[in-house]
Amino acid sequence: METTGKMIEGGCEPDIVTYSTLISCACRDGKVQEAEKLLEQARNRKLLLNKFSYTHLIHIYCRQRNFDRASGLLVEMTECGHNPNMVTYGALIQGLVVSGEVNVALTIRDKMIERGVLPNAGIYNVLMTGLCKKGKFSDAKQLLAEMLNHNLLPDAYIYATFTSFCPQKPKSSQLNALYWLSNSQSCDTINVVKSYGI
Repeated sequence: METTGKMIEGGCEPDIVTYSTLISCACRDGKVQEAEKLLEQARNRKLLLNKFSYTHLIHIYCRQRNFDRASGLLVEMTECGHNPNMVTYGALIQGLVVSGEVNVALTIRDKMIERGVLPNAGIYNVLMTGLCKKGKFSDAKQLLAEMLNHNLLPDAYIYATFTSFCPQKPKSSQLNALYWLSNSQSCDTINVVKSYGI
């Protein structure tokens, strides 16, 4: 708020990029009320809010388990004509998983796919990690199969998730297969997963 005040006093009108950056910084520093005031100030100045104006606030509200406010901001963002993108959905899903709300995060993933935004490997990894931490290893494996059906290859993070949280010591052949997948550029991933029982 102080920054925008000084800019206005100096004859420099802050634009939406300035506000979005300041909102991001305030959220990063845990200053949610300041971020909300900046969002309100941008609204009052009739600036056209964008996805980035909302994404950081959505993420921090999820981390604080304030899902009503996070959802409200998502709805407001959509009403302003901004369809959530991968970054927005990713922020919401990550915040939900960190808060232990994996089932809600999976519902958001379903809605994301319905709206034509396919999750990337990072979002799948967040979901699989959340499932594994809750002991739902078989559900995580189903998510891996879904990911492969979308022609997304697992990365090193997914390999690490499965090796860290596997309830039984996996066979070396399974780990080798998953490691190979995580380093492969193109392969028949479905058959590899099935044949090694991952």
